[in-house]
Order: sequence, then structure tokens, then C-alpha cells
Amino acid sequence: MNLYTSLARLVYILIECNAGSVLRQSLTRSFITDKTPRGFGLYTAMIADGQEMKALVDTGSSYLLWVWKTQYEKVAGRGACDKLFFKCYECLWPCHPTEYNLVDFGGATLYRIFEHSGSVNFGNVSLHDITFGLIGDFSPYYNSPYSLLGMGPSIDDKYPSFLKQLMSLFPTPINGNVFGLYLRAKRPRATEYKGELILGGGDRSLYRGPLSFVPTVRDDSWRVELSAVELGETLKVAVADTVLLDTGCNYIYVPPAKLNELLGSIEQAASSSAKKEVRIEYEADYGVWEVKCKYRKYMPTLHFMLATPTGGVPLSISSESYVPVSADFCYLQILASNAQQWQLPDFVLIGNYLEFQPDKKRVGIAVLK
Repeated sequence: MNLYTSLARLVYILIECNAGSVLRQSLTRSFITDKTPRGFGLYTAMIADGQEMKALVDTGSSYLLWVWKTQYEKVAGRGACDKLFFKCYECLWPCHPTEYNLVDFGGATLYRIFEHSGSVNFGNVSLHDITFGLIGDFSPYYNSPYSLLGMGPSIDDKYPSFLKQLMSLFPTPINGNVFGLYLRAKRPRATEYKGELILGGGDRSLYRGPLSFVPTVRDDSWRVELSAVELGETLKVAVADTVLLDTGCNYIYVPPAKLNELLGSIEQAASSSAKKEVRIEYEADYGVWEVKCKYRKYMPTLHFMLATPTGGVPLSISSESYVPVSADFCYLQILASNAQQWQLPDFVLIGNYLEFQPDKKRVGIAVLK
């Protein structure tokens, strides 16, 4: 055996030992008080250059972002990063950004970011030379910034998505360009939902039956066709539109033209179950739709019927997920969309397993075991 053959076999063995696995990371959804405004969020814990942070897991964006400590504490005061839920990233050597890029999150939040790179830990591996953005400025100032793990299709060549960067490494640390998300239903008196983000493949042991696949209709987002919203066996809101699967938001957003019809159908279904009139009323002080807590158990499960060439695939959201309780106040996490579009939020994962397959431009859906 010559030297060339020996080296070639050694390289092959090293690649086989290090390539192609599935990386798993714990996922949490909870009500976050250490941010402004307070609210629910879907997040995971991550480490960048040895610094522990949390990142919002967002299928509606493709950016990997950290809050830059130097600039944030200039604005919010010394020690502000310690009080920030998501924490901050401090450059290992002084950062001197020369070019900022503006990132717009639906017109509600603006970040000015600059490019940086470093090591990022995910699952049980440390990944080097990962490109990410550092948030140097943000608007509006009364809202605290947050770190972001964008799981949307990669759309910015300067800031490739985390998944795209993993696929470009050699040897690649994951099996394929696939990721899965799920959340388990809460146990009684629990304050958090727990689940996983799985990179590089899926886990067949988590869900019932085979996956039902829904094709995406856009290359730049996880947008699929929505044919209807079904409530029980008889009530249905016809839609014939598209819906964005966006775990970065925590409300079901509905086009204003369909909002009253959906709320009316929910009232009708709840009244039928309760055998008395159930009213949903707008609470202007909080900007939400309120229902009396004694009727929460009668609120219907919403079955979002996603369209495929062979028929509809239900993606179901129970009342426990979309009707949270705050003290003795119950409200619907359903709002009118300023963008005139349907959006399904992070709590669509509760009790469901979703597997995103960018190369095949489809999303697999199943009910958790």
C-alpha cells in the first residue's frame, strides 16, 4: 500500500466519522417578562464564542443575530445586558463596524446590523467561522432587541442562514438540508412548553403515522396554500389564500376582511358546546379579543386546512394554545393583519411536528405521539 492510498483512506475515515448527523437543541415557549414589550416567545439557548445567550427561533426570517453589547449598553446603560433576557454578545477583540445593513421585520422592528463571525455551539458540536450579524442599532428604542436564530429560507448572500452555513461546511455536521420543530403540550400548572429544534433530519419516533407534505408557494418564505379553517364538523371559513408559517410571531394574524367571520364562527362553535351564548368582545385597553374564562373549555379547535394537489392537510390548534389565561383574564391570540395576510405563529407547534425541507420545497406535518 503506497503513501497516497494510506492518506486517502485516512481522509475517508475522518470524513465518515465526523460527517452527517442530526443536531438536537432544546426548545422552549414561555411568557418572557425580561423584555419590552413583555410577551410569549419561542427560543433556544446558544453559545457564541463562549458566551451564553438565548435566541428567538423564527421561521419567518433567515438571519442569525446577536445583540452587540458595546452599543446596547451605550444606549441602555452599563449592566443592561445582564438584565436582558436574550443577553448580549461581546466582541473578543474590539469591533469597528464600517458598513451597516438595515433589516426590517415587517415594518414594526428595524435593526441596523454589521457582519461578524465566530464559533457557535449547537447541540453537542462547536462550529467555527460561522457568519452572523451584530445588532448595532434598533428601532423603536422602547422595545428591547432580541437575538435571533432565523430558520426561514436563506435570502441574503451576505448573511446566509445558519442551516445553509452548516450545509456548506466540509465535512458537513448534518445529514441534510432539513429541520424539524415541535412542542409538547403543557403539563398541569407548568408555565412553559418544551420541545426541540432538530437540524439535519427528522425523528420518526416522535409522531403518529407518516408525514403529510404540503408544498410551499414561495422560495423566500415558508408560505403554503390555505383552503379553509374548519371548526368542528359543520363550521368552516372558506379562505383560498396563502398562509405564512412564522414562529417568530405569537398571534394568529388574519386579513381584516376575514376576521369577523372567523371570530363569529368561533363564537358559534363555543355557544353550541356550552349550550348558551358565548361572546367574544374587543378589549381596547389591551388590544385583544376577550372571552370569559368559564367558556375557555368550550372554545373549538381550529383546523387550518393546508392545500395539496391531493387534498387538504389539517394543521390543528387547540383552544388551550390560542386562548391563554392571565390571572382571571382570558383572550384570543388572534388579531387583524396589517399586512393583509394569514400567519400561523409559534404555538402552532404545540402537539404538532413540522419538518421543513427546503430542497424539496415542502413542509411535512404530523401529530405528536
